[in-house]
Amino acid sequence: MTHTSTRSRFGLIRRALVGTTAVAALAFGVHANADSVWLAGNGGLKDSYFGDLGDGLTVTITAGNYKNDAYRTAQVGQYSNGLGVTNPTNGDSHLVDGKGSDDILWFEFNQYVTLKGFKFSYVDWNDDAKLLDGDKDQLKKFDVKDSVWFDDGYYGKTFGIKAYGSNDEFKVKKLYYHHTPIPTPSAALAGAFSLGLIALRRRRKSEDS
Repeated sequence: MTHTSTRSRFGLIRRALVGTTAVAALAFGVHANADSVWLAGNGGLKDSYFGDLGDGLTVTITAGNYKNDAYRTAQVGQYSNGLGVTNPTNGDSHLVDGKGSDDILWFEFNQYVTLKGFKFSYVDWNDDAKLLDGDKDQLKKFDVKDSVWFDDGYYGKTFGIKAYGSNDEFKVKKLYYHHTPIPTPSAALAGAFSLGLIALRRRRKSEDS
């Protein structure tokens, strides 16, 4: 399998793999900040999306669906109004929906984050969703609104947003999170050295008094 790689103007790697796997860099890289990620764009259908969020944090977004308790992989669609799912069913829409099968978007971070909420589009009065963890266990069931906040947040590396009813359909437009960067080894050593100096100064001061 061959592939080509180019660097986009957002400083992210855009990779197009020839074959069944297609991985693309998220165009939202330029919109990322310490608290949120704008997910809308014009990337189209891909097997997955990847984004470098800074401070050593990355996220990979994939999709799937459940039909009769069987899980299948699907494609992620990035559009101007958010992310959706297209599954193997012919004629499937580009929304996260529960028609015929329950679509799900997976957000996998390389470090632990606290998930704080989402912003949605294509929202109707009767749309519902489930928040899953990396083991596919349910964390929360909620009504989908333009913005949904989780007061205390959910701590982990992998989260899924799943539609679970035939009347549920939406797109995911923005993700809110909190992340505490992991210190680099050099920064950790510098911090330990500083603490050592402080302890030494305090000891000398006590000896002189």
